[in-house]
Parts: sequence; structure tokens; C-alpha cells
Amino acid sequence: MCKRVYSSFMVCKFYPVAKHNYMYTDKSNEAVGILRDLVKINNDRIEGYIKAIEATPSDQTSLVALFRQMIEQSEGYVQELQSLVQSRGGEQIDNSTTNMGKVYRLWMDIRSGLQTNKSRTVLELCEFGEDAALKAYRKALESEDTFDIDVRELLFRQESELRDSHDTIKAQRDQFQVTS
Repeated sequence: MCKRVYSSFMVCKFYPVAKHNYMYTDKSNEAVGILRDLVKINNDRIEGYIKAIEATPSDQTSLVALFRQMIEQSEGYVQELQSLVQSRGGEQIDNSTTNMGKVYRLWMDIRSGLQTNKSRTVLELCEFGEDAALKAYRKALESEDTFDIDVRELLFRQESELRDSHDTIKAQRDQFQVTS
């Protein structure tokens, strides 16, 4: 409600309800944007592990199985994140990836083709990808006021599982460094 104080000035009173709804919309849009970015990061992760499987020597069946586990993990994350986006009014998410992820996968192709110890090289590249995914989750979780408690718990769980996956990849990489 506004009232004229002087001939050219108006003083307006804003109601808390209107302000609250406006702020909610901004937070909801911000949350949807962040969740969409995490979907893309997980799509990058899926594509990266598909490339890792292609570059892994055929005698390394345990590595291929590990990479398939990582793909399944990210596919599950994508489903959970897409559900959250849709419940917050976002549209169905496409299966796109980030531009940085595309460049990284190209670099992965080139580098793994040039190395003699392909398994170790692939694991080093996978660890780099895991670092990028963890960084994205940490950044998302820094925006404390953006998410409600249920979303934060889901993101903390996914981030924790990603940290475990990172450690597994790192341990495998270290094992190949020792045996090489």
C-alpha cells in the first residue's frame, strides 16, 4: 500500500507475505539451478567412466566392473536430482553435460592413447573427474539458505558417497603405481 507524502514522493508499505513469496521464488529458482548443475556434473561423470571403460585394457576386468559401478551410482544420483528439480517446478532435465566435461573427455582420449601404462593413466584421469564432482557438491552445499533440510541431507549423502568413490579410485591408482 502506497501513500503520497509530497507531490513527487510516495512511501509504500510492503507486506511480509509478499516479500516472503518473492524470496521463496528466488531461492527456489536458485535451488533448481544448482540441482541442474549437479545433474550435468553426474552426466559428465557417467560419460567419463564410459570413456574410461573404452580406454581400459581388456584384461583389467575388475577396473571395468568398478567403472560400471560408478556409472550406476551417478545414474541413481541423476534420478534423485531430477526428481527434486521437478518437485520444485523445474522442467524435465535433458541429459546434457558441461562444456568443461566435454573438453576433459577429449583430453582423456588423447592422453590415454599416448601412455604405456593405460590403466594407471585412466585411473589418474578418473581421479581428476572425481575431484571435479566433489568440488561441485561442496560448492552446492556452501549455499546454506538455498535448500531445505531434506535436499541438504540428500546432497550430503551423495557427496559422502562420492568421497568414498574418489578414495576407491585413488587407492586403485596407487596400486597401479606400485605394481608398475
